[in-house]
Amino acid sequence: MTAQFSGRLINECPEVDLNGLHLYAVLVGDIKNSTDIKPYQFSQKPNPNKINIFTACWNGYISEYKITRNKELLLTGFQYPALLPEKIEPDEANELASGDFWLDLRPDFFGEYVYVPFIDGKLLANQEEWIFHKPYNETVINHSTNWFSKIKKFFNY
Repeated sequence: MTAQFSGRLINECPEVDLNGLHLYAVLVGDIKNSTDIKPYQFSQKPNPNKINIFTACWNGYISEYKITRNKELLLTGFQYPALLPEKIEPDEANELASGDFWLDLRPDFFGEYVYVPFIDGKLLANQEEWIFHKPYNETVINHSTNWFSKIKKFFNY
C-alpha cells in the first residue's frame, strides 16, 4: 500500500497541541467497532472536474480544516495535487462540522494513531477521552522509532 497524503489541519485551539500529528480522516460511528466507522459527510464537496487520483492520493484531493479557538472543526477548502508543471487551483469551503465525530491523527500514514473526539461539534480537549491505537499491521512499520510511545509521552498519557 502506498502512503497517502494527509489532510491539512490548522489548530487555533490553545487547549491542545497537535504538532507532529497529521489528519487522515474525520470519522463518525462507534470508533471501538471498526465495522461501524464511516467518513463524516460534509455538504460541501470537492469539484469533481478537478479531482486528480493517483497512488499517493486515492480520493484525488486534500481536504483542509481548521480547529477554531471555540473548539470547532471548520472545513476550509480543497487542494488538488498534481504532478509538476501542472497546477490545479484550490477551492475554498466554509462549513462547520456538527454532531459527534472523531479526528484520526497520526505522525505518518503507517504510524500509530489517536482518535480525538468531538461531541456536539466541540473538541474534547481532555486527553483521557482520546483513544490511542497501534497500527493494524505492525509489520509495515519501521520499528527504529516507537511513535506510539512518543505520542503517549507527547500527550503525557
